[in-house]
Amino acid sequence: MRKIQLLLMLLITSVITFGQVGINTGNPNINAGLHISERIDPASTAAPDKFNGVIIQRYTTAERNTLSLGAAENGLTIYNKDTNCYDYWNGTSSKWSSICGKLGPSEFNVDSINCSTDISLNGSYTTDTGLTTSEYIKIKVNITSPGSYDFRAYSSPDNGYYFSSVGEFATTGIKTVFLYGSGVPANAGTDIFVLTLNGQTKHCDDQLKAIVSKKIKSLATVKLGDITNTSYKFSSQTFTTFMNSWSNFGPLSSSTVRTDGSPMAPDDLNDTGDLSTIMSYDIIGMGWRNGNDITALQRSSLFTFANTPRKVLLIATEFYGGLGSMNNTLGLLNSLIGDITLTSADIINNPAVNATTGMADFFTSDPTNDPFLKGIFGDVTGMKFADQASGGYSISKTKLSQSNNVQILAANGNSVSAFKVKNKGVFWVEDGAFFSSQSGGSGFLPGSGSSAGPDCYTPYAGVMGAKPIQCGPSSTQGTNSGGSIFSGNIIFWALQQLQ
Repeated sequence: MRKIQLLLMLLITSVITFGQVGINTGNPNINAGLHISERIDPASTAAPDKFNGVIIQRYTTAERNTLSLGAAENGLTIYNKDTNCYDYWNGTSSKWSSICGKLGPSEFNVDSINCSTDISLNGSYTTDTGLTTSEYIKIKVNITSPGSYDFRAYSSPDNGYYFSSVGEFATTGIKTVFLYGSGVPANAGTDIFVLTLNGQTKHCDDQLKAIVSKKIKSLATVKLGDITNTSYKFSSQTFTTFMNSWSNFGPLSSSTVRTDGSPMAPDDLNDTGDLSTIMSYDIIGMGWRNGNDITALQRSSLFTFANTPRKVLLIATEFYGGLGSMNNTLGLLNSLIGDITLTSADIINNPAVNATTGMADFFTSDPTNDPFLKGIFGDVTGMKFADQASGGYSISKTKLSQSNNVQILAANGNSVSAFKVKNKGVFWVEDGAFFSSQSGGSGFLPGSGSSAGPDCYTPYAGVMGAKPIQCGPSSTQGTNSGGSIFSGNIIFWALQQLQ
């Protein structure tokens, strides 16, 4: 009897082994070579006996590609951990495919891509300006096997923007791909991008070079007191010529500061009101002249502006008479400095601060002054600070030195001609040194604004010239003045703070 039972078990096992194989069931589907059932009786409508699934071989793409397969393995299936999908081997085309509807990575020879003829970087790039579809990398590639692609380009160091394109090639042949830019360039300069094409690196430094220009922010002049005077404002001939010269700010490789080349036309705010409009600007030049005191509302607006992050206030003022009645003018300086109180007794009358008499020395020995005295437009070491006028009013060095918030930039003896308020974008200079044009352009520009210099700038012609230099013999500022270089360095520093 036992021999008969054993024989019957062997016969049953043979049917299962050489017919259909059932796991968790002795009744596999007749059409299935392998039937993994959730129930012992697959026909039952009861709840599943077990809740589980099937795990097959799991490989990364690199591990999968180590398998040596041919036509006999047609249909072999694995789970791809990189794509989170099942791949199967197509023995006819001898390549892997995905059941998720995705092709595998496309194939091409990255070394066959010609940098000069197949790659170009297009568009215009400016700081603080987001990239659009006008900024892109165009690349031609010869696809030898269809599939997906992931093309990207990054610079090192990262400057806030990049290029990318992701998709699929359905056929072989020469394909043109556009990698569109994303992000916002942070800093002006030259960025070299490196391509990553389906994980393969491609260097084409000359073709993947992006020149980022600096975006010039809005400027305006608040001209108080004698508003009919032609000096003391950004819109003077001197200043606009300096700013609009591509030798200084322009799109050329020779430009000292790379910008988009847009012309500058600073607004003239001859505002006798409360100055509430100044908050819409980034850099304000306060040119103050005459003995009239500013109003309390003007003082409040200027103070609020100067204490707003990324705002720069350049104060050029001539304390002209009425020193005892300038409560708001001095009060503005006092509130900006914060830890001393200037009075009319601290204002020093310099009868002659131009030419060779009474010229102030730049404090180049203080390394914290380097951005202003040894900046992008030049080094004023050994030069002098001079006012273009026949006389001017400075501030007591003894008094300013009592403050922990004052950074002295130029002084002669006890007379301070220029200083900066620490931790703020606030500068003060005596008289009109930032802007001076004296109606004919004789201050910082070559004589009467012509190109016949040199004076304190190189000769101006067309869109070039007006580059700050040490003043020449014809300058009312004297032959050793670095005033134009000093002003240029401060303007560049101010623009940097706005980024």
